[in-house]
Amino acid sequence: MKNILWIVLAAGVVVGGYVLVTGKSPTEIMGKEDETMEAPAVVDEATDAADETMSTTEGMADDATGAASETVNEMVETTEETVEEIVTEVEDAVNEAAEDASDAVSDAVNDLVNTVTE
Repeated sequence: MKNILWIVLAAGVVVGGYVLVTGKSPTEIMGKEDETMEAPAVVDEATDAADETMSTTEGMADDATGAASETVNEMVETTEETVEEIVTEVEDAVNEAAEDASDAVSDAVNDLVNTVTE
């Protein structure tokens, strides 16, 4: 109830201020029906422009979301490939080191056996 009272009071102040500033009488203001009929057209144009802007913005947001999603997917794939390559390289290095160690132990054992048998 208070809100309605404030709205009515604000409307009264606006109308009174308009009458004082323009110097027109309420009869002159009410007699300009042509100007007041243009207001809905302006509102319709503004609504159409807002709808078009919203549609364009939604399209741009969808495009940006799609592009971001594609970029993230590509980054994930690249990261997976890089990790797989690193794992393969580490496995190869470990296997090679194990073979070298095995060869070194075999050589040492053979040298020891040869030394003992001589």
